[in-house]
Amino acid sequence: MSDLLALAAELVAIPSLSRKEAPLADLVERRLGACAWLDVERLGDNVVARTSLGRRRRVVVAGTSTPCPPRATSRRASRATCSGAWVPPT
Repeated sequence: MSDLLALAAELVAIPSLSRKEAPLADLVERRLGACAWLDVERLGDNVVARTSLGRRRRVVVAGTSTPCPPRATSRRASRATCSGAWVPPT
């Protein structure tokens, strides 16, 4: 399994409930904090990472840790794919 696929599987495995996103933010902060070229700042359950390379321009990449209830019926990772299925409450 590739490093990127392994990271995706690790992310999918963490429940991310509304107002309980800390475990997911912890992982994101830890992984980004390991990158020497990034300045990482934690704001509650939000993580902001900036380059500090002295360049005139930067690329902005933004994401969200959208809450997903832990009712996934399946989570699997293979050599080329990572997937999870969420079933809404009945």
